[in-house]
Amino acid sequence: MPTNIYCEDPACCQQNRIAVFRLPTPVDTDPGELWVIDLQQLQSIFVDKDIVWFRSFPQSYGDFFFYQKFNGIYWEIKKLCFSTLELETVCHLPANAMPYETFGSASGCGRYIANLISYDDIFNVVVFDLEKKTENHYFRT
Repeated sequence: MPTNIYCEDPACCQQNRIAVFRLPTPVDTDPGELWVIDLQQLQSIFVDKDIVWFRSFPQSYGDFFFYQKFNGIYWEIKKLCFSTLELETVCHLPANAMPYETFGSASGCGRYIANLISYDDIFNVVVFDLEKKTENHYFRT
């Protein structure tokens, strides 16, 4: 998923499974499919559809991959467990906007995700606590 040319967290785990996004068009904001490639078993496993890869939250070499998905009513943050391939909706976000702007990152424990939010073209770093369902904003100066 990430190319790592900008030091993104890799979307993979220690069990040699990687997250791959299949996009039907060349527009990176269009929805596509999330797949897991198991490099030991040499197989592709379909995970989910209608997701936007650009606003995902990889966990560097961890067991989780977080991403946003619009379910028709509101945005969800979903968690994929690489080892079990289980999906879990970890929180619901307001329907009026997709709040996060770019690739994010997930903490090693899987409790926090970080990304950017824009207010009038001023970007803020946001850390979202998935357990408490709270955000902390860190303003750029």
